[in-house]
Amino acid sequence: MEKKNTIQLLLVSPSENDAVEITNSLRNSGLALRQKIVTDLTSYADAIDKKVYDIILFKQGIAHLDIATLLKVLKSNNKNDALVIFIGNNINKEEQLLLKQGFHTTVVDDNELIVAA
Repeated sequence: MEKKNTIQLLLVSPSENDAVEITNSLRNSGLALRQKIVTDLTSYADAIDKKVYDIILFKQGIAHLDIATLLKVLKSNNKNDALVIFIGNNINKEEQLLLKQGFHTTVVDDNELIVAA
């Protein structure tokens, strides 16, 4: 039997329930995951310092944790070279520029996929 590689996933979401729903969807699609869910800036910074992740999913809407802060914390940690995916809507022009600098993919909440090249 073929062994699946386990993906180290960090889910940054304002709602733990939403994060669990995303995790369940990914698992149901056949992915083997080991996830960490964080819902605030302090927990995010702590998670980045303690572990290396393959994928970071950032869902818009956490107080005091915007795109610029998320990227600053991630870039200050040289050991984390994760694929970063942004999930949100109502992205302003400044945030769009930041997305192009640090995020690999953007998913709009209506499930339309936007790739930030």
